[in-house]
Amino acid sequence: MKTGLKSILVWPVVCLFLILVPSLRAGWIEYGNPLCVAPNNQYNAAMVTDEAGGAVIAWTDYRTGPSNIYAQRVNAQGDTLWPADGIPLCDTADYKNYALMVQDGTGGAIVTWTDQRDPLTEHDIYAQRIDGSGARVWSADGVAICDTLDEQRYPGIASDGAGGAIVVWQDRRGAYLNIYTQRIDDSGTLLWERNGIGIDTTDYNSVNPEIVSDGFGGAIIAWEGSGGIRAQRVSADGDTLWQANGINVCTDVPSQWTPKLVSDGGGGAIIVWRDNRTPGEFYIYAQRVDADGDTLWTADGIPLCKVTNYQGSPSIVSDGSGGAIVAWEEGYDNQDIHAQRVDGGGNLLWTANGVDVCTAPDRQVANRMVADGSGGAIIVWEDERSMPTTSYTQRLDAYGSPLWAVNGIAIYYYSNLVQDGTGGAYYVWEGWSLETDSDLYISLVDATGTIVPTLMQNFSANVNDGVVNVSWALSIHVASESFTVYRKNLTNSGSWESLNVEIEDHGNLYSFTDATCVPGLKYSYRVDMIEEDGWRTLFETDPMSVPKMPLVLHQNFPNPFNPGTRVEFYLPSKAIVWLEVYSVEGKVVKRLLAGAERGQGRVVEYWDGTNENGGKVASGVYYCMLRAGKITRTRKMVLLQ
Repeated sequence: MKTGLKSILVWPVVCLFLILVPSLRAGWIEYGNPLCVAPNNQYNAAMVTDEAGGAVIAWTDYRTGPSNIYAQRVNAQGDTLWPADGIPLCDTADYKNYALMVQDGTGGAIVTWTDQRDPLTEHDIYAQRIDGSGARVWSADGVAICDTLDEQRYPGIASDGAGGAIVVWQDRRGAYLNIYTQRIDDSGTLLWERNGIGIDTTDYNSVNPEIVSDGFGGAIIAWEGSGGIRAQRVSADGDTLWQANGINVCTDVPSQWTPKLVSDGGGGAIIVWRDNRTPGEFYIYAQRVDADGDTLWTADGIPLCKVTNYQGSPSIVSDGSGGAIVAWEEGYDNQDIHAQRVDGGGNLLWTANGVDVCTAPDRQVANRMVADGSGGAIIVWEDERSMPTTSYTQRLDAYGSPLWAVNGIAIYYYSNLVQDGTGGAYYVWEGWSLETDSDLYISLVDATGTIVPTLMQNFSANVNDGVVNVSWALSIHVASESFTVYRKNLTNSGSWESLNVEIEDHGNLYSFTDATCVPGLKYSYRVDMIEEDGWRTLFETDPMSVPKMPLVLHQNFPNPFNPGTRVEFYLPSKAIVWLEVYSVEGKVVKRLLAGAERGQGRVVEYWDGTNENGGKVASGVYYCMLRAGKITRTRKMVLLQ
């Protein structure tokens, strides 16, 4: 059984007719409201609250070839407030990724990302502000936070408390990786030195920066640097307030990684990290640093759990009282999720080695966490107790007691979360098709751990590249065998005929595809469902015309790629076909098809990045050329080794 709403790959649209029937009852869908179901992949969602009971979400999106950053706003009733499938934050045709965001104070957000305006240059850091109505406030192409010729990656962002933001990133403008930061105001004006000020510019690779507001218009930044975990405070004016290149948070040995931090509410921060000061053992340590850069707890930090075991991937939120709640994964083979609360004085408030969040069989990893607004926290993680991997979630109160089902409740796939303001949380998750095409959905879990549903949902039907896709959602699950699909050929005034298709079933989401329809004809579809008292019709689509299509060479996917990529084309009639890969010098690198006869319809080939002799080719730009009869089509491809 496949795990997504779609049952075929969705390619760039040649001609698309969409029919949407409104839900019989508006609101939340038990198995997730569609957030973005555009063609190709959408993933890596970031979220913030919109300060009105809803959320703003940004993600990486491949609908137009090169990845872009898109955003959407959802209200407390589950309605999307901006255009369907979201709005792009930048119009340039380049690769963008690693979106992070903060609230802008007006129902919108400031988003930062890694940007490659030219595939042959290094990455830069850009940002965009989008207001509560979904309008881009700054330049249409975003504002360059740092666009030096060197490599900038992995941005972090914090609010400056005045409608703007402070951005930090990992920067290789010299011989080593360093840490730089920049402040941008609510109008998109850079307030500090062009391309940022250096936070750590030592002759040592400094990586993995994390940032939090200091509550006074500046920020505190922590990172992996020379000697271990380091930190620096920068003022609203861009002045570094602690010693040059940061203070030593932990220097026991240079074996500390992945720092995370939250504000302590007084101009300082509580910082946690993974620690390997004892060879062969991994622990989670924490330290509090005050507004002056002085460490307040035991030198080199305090362990949050003393069990001899692997501990890693810490996440942290404020407890609202000057302390913090920390969660981590624990175990070498079958990791579990544990958590601990520490107060402002460095005292552990829960059981000595932390409370059990999830100890179910198999692996639980990649935890993420938000405060619940009542001194507790809501945690989500990836869980392998059943396959495919599913996200589970749990809420802990201020005393470390789990408030929801033992070992958590299932949320579905690769989730991120943000609190809903009433003790629950919104979850954005990825729904996959054939493990190659992901869409985004959003769910709401209330303070009691109940997934908020409605009884009846919707259906949709579209024609995409000559294939009909039909999908529908119910609030309860029934077996796919309960449905029968019918098709009517309206062009030839036909009658309803049973259609033999595979119905994809995941939860209460169902779909099928009809690849047997003939271009140039018009069809309607009907789905019936068996009930105790007999069959009844669930829905019937409006008429859909399947357009005649010309010769089409689709963009290869993925692109850029490594090590291989899929090439698909459509033939309007039987033809002798040549499909070849050329170098930028115009030389044939690989013949995927050489004078082969193919019939009308789709054809899929695969290039594994080798030449005619079977050797691996170098990174760079290549061209795929399709010849069918007298017609030629060409697409550019990028191989990244």
